[in-house]
Amino acid sequence: MASSLIRFINQCESVKYISNGIDGITFKVTSSVFYSGTHSKTILMKLVCLNSNINSTNHRKDVLFGSLNMTLRETSDDVFKNECVIQDIVYRKSSHNGDSLCPRVLYYGLMKPLWLEQLIEKSDLKHSYFFMELLGMIRDDELSVGTLCMEFLENYVSMFSMVDRKNHNEDKYMFMARQLIIELAVRTGYTQGDFHLKNIMFNETNDSFYRGIAGRPIFIDFGNATKINNEDMNDIMRLYEEKNYFEIIKIICSQKRPNAMTPYNWGRQNYVFFNYVCIPPSQLTSTKINMLNQSIDSLFQKRDLLHKSRPRRRHNNRTKSAKSFLTPKSSKSVKSIRTLKNNNSY
Repeated sequence: MASSLIRFINQCESVKYISNGIDGITFKVTSSVFYSGTHSKTILMKLVCLNSNINSTNHRKDVLFGSLNMTLRETSDDVFKNECVIQDIVYRKSSHNGDSLCPRVLYYGLMKPLWLEQLIEKSDLKHSYFFMELLGMIRDDELSVGTLCMEFLENYVSMFSMVDRKNHNEDKYMFMARQLIIELAVRTGYTQGDFHLKNIMFNETNDSFYRGIAGRPIFIDFGNATKINNEDMNDIMRLYEEKNYFEIIKIICSQKRPNAMTPYNWGRQNYVFFNYVCIPPSQLTSTKINMLNQSIDSLFQKRDLLHKSRPRRRHNNRTKSAKSFLTPKSSKSVKSIRTLKNNNSY
């Protein structure tokens, strides 16, 4: 709810830049009070430039921010809403037993000038100029700014950082990433749609995801996420029962992405699946495929063992078996951005 975010920002103590990409910029916002309904005084805030008139990715314009020598590409309201709603659905479908596949969405909607004014006061000089630029653009009706607020992942690093520092367990984490991509599809019916190494985060010491193995993967950035069609989901579930994970990966890579011109090209899916280099399908021997299937299946077995070892929890006055943790469950979505936009006032 907006009231929770307002209270949190009113007591804001610091605003720290985290990262930026072509579609948005993220900040770590820390307050003196807990965010309502959580045990955290820190959230991740993503800011996106919105344009309600965009009808395809061909018409997205770049917005220049001189303070950071940076450009952000405009995003349509519908694409931004899609990102927020899907992340919320994925979290709700996967959050039982504390092993969600993505961060929890706390709020999304339009950024209001008053909130930016408060962020300006608590940010460093360099980024306060950025917030002032945003504020001026909003007040001059040059653009709208969407904000997606989510729980902050403490002690997580991107797989990109792990590869960059030459982590000796790269192979282990690479197979965890592959298993996560498949589990997301099987458990929720969605694909994250943008599997580069900065979008898969790991807590290297967390042992609550796989039985007997440290390493907790999680997805971020659902800007290219999409629901998998029924025909492909039927094939995925059949292949999952057959433990043919290689073929599941091929189906997931064929899904069209809403915020991209084309689906992933199978021949170019390199570093997430096949050790950072482009390996054409013709070079994937049966030995390599069997090794991939066996390694991913081992991780699924460790996921099953972990859930079977946990006490049963009651959901809606009935007990759900631990072995059925991959069964999708119903979900409620958060309020739509269009409703929030219609109610917005400057």
